Amino acid sequence: MSAFVELKKGIEHWCYDFTLQKKRYRGSLGPVAKLSKRQAEDEIVKIRAEILNGEYEAAKKPFQMTPAQVLAEYLDFMKLHRPKTYKSYRYGRKALTAYFSKLKQVTPLDIVKYQKLRLSQGVCGITVNRELDYCSAAYNRAVQKGLVKENPFKGYDKFEEFPRTRYLSETEMARLLDNLDGVFKDIVLTAILTGLRRGNILCLHADQIDFANQCITIPASQSKNKQALTIPLPDALVPVFKARIAASRNGYVFENRNTGKPYTCIKKPFRAALEAAGIKDFRFHDLRHTFATLALLGSRDLRTVQELLGHQSIRMTQKYTHVMSQQKQDVSAIVGGFVNKALAGNPPAANL
Repeated sequence: MSAFVELKKGIEHWCYDFTLQKKRYRGSLGPVAKLSKRQAEDEIVKIRAEILNGEYEAAKKPFQMTPAQVLAEYLDFMKLHRPKTYKSYRYGRKALTAYFSKLKQVTPLDIVKYQKLRLSQGVCGITVNRELDYCSAAYNRAVQKGLVKENPFKGYDKFEEFPRTRYLSETEMARLLDNLDGVFKDIVLTAILTGLRRGNILCLHADQIDFANQCITIPASQSKNKQALTIPLPDALVPVFKARIAASRNGYVFENRNTGKPYTCIKKPFRAALEAAGIKDFRFHDLRHTFATLALLGSRDLRTVQELLGHQSIRMTQKYTHVMSQQKQDVSAIVGGFVNKALAGNPPAANL
């Protein structure tokens, strides 16, 4: 009754196959990478003893959800408790379900195959990472609830990601605003002047605007970090917000006159304006990068910019420090000038 190796879903497993009391018993003991042959054979001895004692059925593995069940359970949870995230994953979720729901279990090889499939479909590596992170979160929840034993997505090999720091130059900003008008121009202007996320801007309500103290408050329920955020209301936006609130039916700053509700999507007019302005490789979220970049250039105060953006960690804000590179080059050039003068026999004055 020696253990032998079988390849299952691309992974080598120790297996057993024997007959006892005129009945055949066959099964898997575990991956070769986690179990030595001696340990596998010890497990077979235990299984044989359980059979003889009538305990074999009770000793079988407990019920575990299939990938389809794990994803379905998580989908129900997200739909009820995380509606925004549920909505944002509506495209990637279709691909995940179509691929992983067919499997009885998920192996590292399955994950690699999924990554290759999505890349062949023109999906970028960062998006694939987000999709697999969604699966990982689903399995983490299932593990916590005792529905599965382990998370097969834990520690998967991610595609390398680089922080996006695209922002508008002064001329690009002027061209973009020239090609926008009405409510869409005011929305873009709000993004540039406040650094707020698109969802927070579109949902702005009169209750969140304090004209007396000239500030905007984003409640914790609408914040990505689940913490309330209060930022200054720029002078340029005061008359804009007052006029729009006065003209609204339900108090939304950017209210759709046809529905009385806030705008939910502005992709078409925004893309049209970018095309007309000749601006490439730019997304609405890059307006937030624009605010952060300009704020850091003007203040050189990383901590304050962190607070205005609502970042929990200073590391998230540090990605914008690339804008200081020109200043570093200027300082380096000054040092180089002094050195060149010294090499030419014309040392600079002592009082630098």
